[in-house]
Amino acid sequence: MTVKAFYHLRDSWYGHENLKNASYVDEIMIGLYEEDEGTDGEFVIRWLELEDGITPRLEAFDDSWIALNECLDFIQALKDSKGITPDECVELLLKLGYEDFTKRENPNK
Repeated sequence: MTVKAFYHLRDSWYGHENLKNASYVDEIMIGLYEEDEGTDGEFVIRWLELEDGITPRLEAFDDSWIALNECLDFIQALKDSKGITPDECVELLLKLGYEDFTKRENPNK
């Protein structure tokens, strides 16, 4: 069964380490995920530090067009959210019924 879900990098147990040398300040991966942790497609919103503040940018590879199509509820909800923050984005995804797959606990501890 495929579910609409997301991973929020900053809130994950490995987020700090991954973000410390990244060219962006945060990211949320959104997509169609299988129970076995596979994916039918995913895209990412990355927040970049620009001169006038932090700005979100949507990125998708061509094999994830299906995910964009299946997540039109989210894409359409963004039309009125100029300058959305990562936390506001998470709120929106949860409101739309997306599952939070963020891994907050280190499995090696």
